[in-house]
Amino acid sequence: MPNTSINNARNRSVAVHCIVDATNYKLYTCPANCKTHVSLLFITNAGTAASDITVDWLMKARNLPTATSDTPVIDELVHIIGGKNLGVGDYIKFDGSFIVLETGDYLRAQADNTGGGATPDVDVFITYEEFFFPEGVL
Repeated sequence: MPNTSINNARNRSVAVHCIVDATNYKLYTCPANCKTHVSLLFITNAGTAASDITVDWLMKARNLPTATSDTPVIDELVHIIGGKNLGVGDYIKFDGSFIVLETGDYLRAQADNTGGGATPDVDVFITYEEFFFPEGVL
């Protein structure tokens, strides 16, 4: 039977500052031999004009059941927030549950369509806990 004990765990927070329209900012990538629980996602518009915000989760291909197959062979892009217009001073907060990321999965954020030709000023941050496992367990 393989050793399934966790080698170690750590809590962290990271952020990106979206300051160019239509540019993807990689927020976090789950490292090797790790599962990550994202417990907080917070987005705020500190700019001078409204911006559309998108937050995506790229799920690396793995054995997940789908409607047509038990083994998808391609990565899957999931929209956590898809083009939500965020006014000046507005924010979005997801907490009270968590998203589980696996090795190679990543989160990215993008501001777009900022009003009046203004420069976007959108901050996106997450708080997460990483659980590291011995090599070959996951």
